[in-house]
Amino acid sequence: MTETRATRVYLSRHGIDGKLAWATHGIWTTGGSLVPEHERERFLARIAALQSSGA
Repeated sequence: MTETRATRVYLSRHGIDGKLAWATHGIWTTGGSLVPEHERERFLARIAALQSSGA
């Protein structure tokens, strides 16, 4: 994933190089537009909790 120079430059520019091992990805199978606002907020809170726990 970080093989290209462009990727390494991007990661460095945004201060996220060396942090990919801790990355958590949230995926909306509907593109997010069909998820009710309260559910979207619940999903985002769960993602944040996973990130802070290091899971």
